[in-house]
Amino acid sequence: MIPESQPHSPREGDVWGGTMFSSSYLSLIAAGQRQQMFVAYFDQFHPSLSSTHTDGSAWMKYLLTIPCPSKALEKAGHAVSLARLGAATGCQQMQKENLELYTQALQSTQRALWDSKQVYSDEVLEACMFLAVYEVFECPNGTREAFLSHHNGCAKLIRMRGPSAFSDGFAHSIFQGFRLISSLEALQSKDTFLSDQGWRDIPFAKVPKVPLQSLLDLILDGPKILERVEILNATAKEKKAACTVDLIKDCIALDSKLQAFIWDLKASEGCVLYWTVPSSNYGVEGSEIFSLSHQFPNVRIATTMMLTWSVMALLPSGICNLYQDLVENTTLTLTPEDDLKVI
Repeated sequence: MIPESQPHSPREGDVWGGTMFSSSYLSLIAAGQRQQMFVAYFDQFHPSLSSTHTDGSAWMKYLLTIPCPSKALEKAGHAVSLARLGAATGCQQMQKENLELYTQALQSTQRALWDSKQVYSDEVLEACMFLAVYEVFECPNGTREAFLSHHNGCAKLIRMRGPSAFSDGFAHSIFQGFRLISSLEALQSKDTFLSDQGWRDIPFAKVPKVPLQSLLDLILDGPKILERVEILNATAKEKKAACTVDLIKDCIALDSKLQAFIWDLKASEGCVLYWTVPSSNYGVEGSEIFSLSHQFPNVRIATTMMLTWSVMALLPSGICNLYQDLVENTTLTLTPEDDLKVI
């Protein structure tokens, strides 16, 4: 349930029942209101999420378990909560206040980053994650620059602490959330330290990977392939054909791994991963554009399947382009041992 806004919040010096409100008492009221807002946000957008959940979003709910969060974390989390709830309800007051809170969160986070003790804390890292999430949904400046700044800041903080710092507890949960965001971002930037073997293995030495994290291992193979595609044009002509063939083979291998992942996921879940149903509003102007839609057993499986399909959708066009380049720009004669095929 979304908390109703009060027509007048108590201020310092107000008197009620013969008692004057003190600043400390008002702080307790404000903290209670923020906690109520956090709970409303999670109930609305992450109803099944728990602090032990493993879908990449569990780090958010740790905010509710911290009795006295830092100003940076509290304001950043509050800004995201207000932004999402304000958008869902159309409440202009929430939409106005969330930007003010975001600005305050930026200032508080910057001060925390200047503190040699706080800079390595989980709370500062989570605050930076919330700031990045805020930019995903709100994007006040209308560009990706602020999101990339927060994302790169999170990456720097994580690298400073090293992979062993994220093997369990709250830090591990934050790392899983960052890994989801950063793996997808790497498909555009084509560069991430997360593809290094140490960062793939060490943070999961104590906590086994769930299917989503195993999928991210496959997605993290993508940036390296994209890097090789980019330098293909600069490759010497006598080597270009062989490099192109190797790329095609690696793309086909990645597609096969993704197909195998789906089968493994189905076996581990022990249920149908999705099914199709007629779209209820198909044909109605402004509604669904497809006659059929997919439904899933839960949000976790839905997220995993959509990520898998998204990557698989990129591969065929990429392979076709590589084949086209191979045909047009080389005189390579392929043999059965080359084992090339079209997906």
